[in-house]
Amino acid sequence: MTSLYGEGLLGLTGLALISTGIIERSARRRGSRNAETLGLGETVLLGLVQGCSAVPGISRSGITTSALLLRGFSGEEAFRISFLMSVPSVFAAAAGLALIEGIPTLNSSLLVAVAASFVSGLLSIGLLLRIARRVRFWSLCVALGLLALLPLIPYLL
Repeated sequence: MTSLYGEGLLGLTGLALISTGIIERSARRRGSRNAETLGLGETVLLGLVQGCSAVPGISRSGITTSALLLRGFSGEEAFRISFLMSVPSVFAAAAGLALIEGIPTLNSSLLVAVAASFVSGLLSIGLLLRIARRVRFWSLCVALGLLALLPLIPYLL
């Protein structure tokens, strides 16, 4: 049995996905800026925008890419910068976990896991770049957001 609470959270996630799609769609402009043109104010703004991804359904890469597109960056450059922005976030998360749970013991299993994560991350980014050149990300976000709203229909009738 499902609950209105669970379906409500799913609905909020759906609305966030739809919002991401709308932002992404409105940001689809051709720009020519590159990372060297980023100013201090823009980097602070991008950090704040990246923080919005803590909301379920808000894609970190989607929201930062959209912000960069709105600031006049080309799609590929915005995507590249967005992924570079994730590196400090990942390190901060790892440091936070180490503080909370303690530093893990280095052993062969951990090293294999880190290496596998690194390789799969590189392959995923390459694949996502190829997909991003072909697929309209905004339409996927809107479609998934609408799908997430479907369980709420009985409560509206």
